[in-house]
Amino acid sequence: MLPLWFNFEWPEWIDGFFACLNPLVDYHFNLSEKIIPALAAKFSIRGRRIIDCCEGQSGYDSLCLNAQTNAAYQKMAEVQTGNFWVIPMSLANGKRYPGRTCSPRRYLELAGQGEFGVGPLEGLCATLTHFNERVQPGKFFRMDFAGAEYYYPGFSECVVTYLSWDSDGDASFGSNRPSNYDLGSASVLGYLPRPLTFALKF
Repeated sequence: MLPLWFNFEWPEWIDGFFACLNPLVDYHFNLSEKIIPALAAKFSIRGRRIIDCCEGQSGYDSLCLNAQTNAAYQKMAEVQTGNFWVIPMSLANGKRYPGRTCSPRRYLELAGQGEFGVGPLEGLCATLTHFNERVQPGKFFRMDFAGAEYYYPGFSECVVTYLSWDSDGDASFGSNRPSNYDLGSASVLGYLPRPLTFALKF
């Protein structure tokens, strides 16, 4: 059952309410051991792979939510419990900031009240449950997940992850500096409804 605040008015750029595993519990384990393998099974049906470029990287095990996103989910935890949540998201289709070529960090700087970056667990859950809609043959897509990051030796800043699919090739789950600008960059944004933003400074 959806929380009562889902009956409030929502911004037009929200694509929908997407089910995902609780982002405040066992984040890295659920991502690497449950969601990525499940998504790989979806790709394999099409004869494709999802290549986890982050696997084996030093520091990847420390992947965690950034402060802004964690604060948003702590507020959501007041009205959602259990292993599965529903999170309102814009899935990187340019509806929120059309025409902008932005790094994940720049998207967070542009974010208005109630907006926050979504992490890879939540974004890939949404991709998994809406696979045919999101991953269309012959079309390129990229989703940047600025809501979570991890330390990569040699970088002066923590890195964020992304999922990209190049036409009919294999998909790649990789990482990059959040300040890097990319022509295909499209960060997944979440939204915290107004009744829950009162105590937060976004």
